[in-house]
Amino acid sequence: MFATCCLTMLVTGLGCGFGCNSQINYFLSSCVLFSSDGIRRAFRTLFVFYAGKLFSVLTLCVMTSLLGRCVLLDYFAEYVNAVSIIVNLSFITVGIFSIIRAIQAKNHKCSCDRSPDKSRFYTLTPVVVGAVYGITPCAPFLMLIGYAAGLEPVQSIVLGIIFTLANAVSPVLLLVAMMGAVSKKMYLTIPSLVLCVKVIVSTALILIGSIRIYLLAASL
Repeated sequence: MFATCCLTMLVTGLGCGFGCNSQINYFLSSCVLFSSDGIRRAFRTLFVFYAGKLFSVLTLCVMTSLLGRCVLLDYFAEYVNAVSIIVNLSFITVGIFSIIRAIQAKNHKCSCDRSPDKSRFYTLTPVVVGAVYGITPCAPFLMLIGYAAGLEPVQSIVLGIIFTLANAVSPVLLLVAMMGAVSKKMYLTIPSLVLCVKVIVSTALILIGSIRIYLLAASL
């Protein structure tokens, strides 16, 4: 029974990873572009994102295992809209912060407007977004929680780890690697256009978050 659950979550996690939300991919790519100077640093952003996601997935799996299906049936639907709002507000926050940082650097004629931003903001934000996104209701995640409700806490933890690691195997790995290489080349070869690129990417983040919140509000 448990082995079957693990295999199911492995396959489901892989499918979920390859069908991952394109908005999250854009968010991660933006953070990499703003803060990375190569592939190695780019993957740090991806690592902290999935660390946050793993934490929230395991927490909810254990809670469901201990408390039963009441977590799924009585409380799960309550925070669906709140989760979506927090994720999209994070997009807007990153966009605004990035524009402000870029303009400040330009006004002060600082070299950091032509180099990656080393602010911890770009490390902490992916952790938070990963944690929130990790509990975003979707069919695969509902399946995971459903299994966790009938398992022991340790077994639910193993299941959550398998699902999250499988979920991490997705096109975003290639995308982040590409963005890391592109960001390094951009800062070296076209430093004069860095501010323009940052503003365009940040504006797109703000628009994505704003549109998603508007659509969510309109559907209520």
